[in-house]
Amino acid sequence: MSFLYKIAFHAKNMNAVRRTCIGTFILMTSYMIHAEEPVLIFGQTLQKIRDYQQPDIWNNQENIAKLAIKNSRVWDNPTLSIQQTGFNRGQENSSEILLTQPIDLFGEKRKAGHLSELQLQQVVLNKEAYQVQQFLAVKYFWMQILFLEQEVSILKKQFEVSQANLQAASSRLEAGSISKVDLERIAVANLDLESSYTQKNVELSILKNKFSKLWGGKESTFHLKDVSDESWQQYAQNTSLMNVYESTMQLQKQQFEAQLDYLKAQAKPKPTVTLGIVKTQAESNQASDQQLRIGLEVPLNIFNRGQYSRQVEEIKLKLIAQERMRYQREQPNDIRTLDAEIKLLGHQLNILTQQQIPLSESIQSKIFIGFKAGKYAVTDIQLATSELQQRQLQAVEMRRNIFQKNMQLDCLRLGIDSEAILNVDAIQQLNKSLALGMSN
Repeated sequence: MSFLYKIAFHAKNMNAVRRTCIGTFILMTSYMIHAEEPVLIFGQTLQKIRDYQQPDIWNNQENIAKLAIKNSRVWDNPTLSIQQTGFNRGQENSSEILLTQPIDLFGEKRKAGHLSELQLQQVVLNKEAYQVQQFLAVKYFWMQILFLEQEVSILKKQFEVSQANLQAASSRLEAGSISKVDLERIAVANLDLESSYTQKNVELSILKNKFSKLWGGKESTFHLKDVSDESWQQYAQNTSLMNVYESTMQLQKQQFEAQLDYLKAQAKPKPTVTLGIVKTQAESNQASDQQLRIGLEVPLNIFNRGQYSRQVEEIKLKLIAQERMRYQREQPNDIRTLDAEIKLLGHQLNILTQQQIPLSESIQSKIFIGFKAGKYAVTDIQLATSELQQRQLQAVEMRRNIFQKNMQLDCLRLGIDSEAILNVDAIQQLNKSLALGMSN
């Protein structure tokens, strides 16, 4: 007995109640689970993730930078020198006690302190950039789950329609108005839909479980509340949404300038003051002499004046200025291009959702009624169902594309690499980059 014949034989001999129970068991289970699932709110979930992901790392980095500022302002240690000559009796001997202290006449310490202050600003900027990227990454992950839930909902509804088609086909087969092959076609299509629906449900469960791990959870039975554009802006107000790339280049410019000033101060002579006592005793302890010694030692920066190090910093300043000009020239063009693509996709989506899908739903409904009455063939109902499903899934995919391009637009405006954000593993990758940055 062939597989398709078994399906036809089984469908023909089932009573109506049994067919309905088996066909809708998965759907009823899904409804019950969905009704019991807790609803997560974006703002609260984002805060849970922030509390769980790297909770103390930024405070520790700020403390390290503040200690570096204090360390850069500490004076150089003085040098104590004790010398003794002439240890034999009857021999002239002398002893010296000298204290040597370098003097910072040209503000080398002050400029080193300014460099450390800029490093603290770098830590603060890194923290703000991380929070911006974290916000966008969670937003992306959130919407991927919602889009997948929409696909599951569409497949669920189409599975219900397929079950009704199978029941109607079984009735027509019993009445002798269709052939066994027609029933087998609908049964196979019904099994395909059931398989697709089950697979999407499993994918959704896996994705939710992966999402819950961002706050240390293990659950996968929850529902995400949809978020409007206005709400995104409200949540974004709690995060400093500055242009990360522009701010980084501006801070780098300040660091290069500060490093250049520090190298200029370092290249200047750093005198050393010596203060001490020299005691001399003549032979046979007949006479002794004690003198105060004051000295000044000035190094001659003749050959190594740090000239090449300064030239390196000057080249860096030129490069950063050129990069800022390039970025400011190209960013508006990229934004206009993406904005035009989003508008075009939005226009296509409106046609699909407002015209094509309602028309396909009407056609499917009419063909189903006609099929039950014996006016249409199996291929008609299958084609109408397949076309409606494809258009509905196409609408979800277009919404996903529009959202993705909007995310790319946000990343472009904020100076963030979209490839590092637009994936469900973005948070883990950000944490790895952060750990590598600390180790370097």
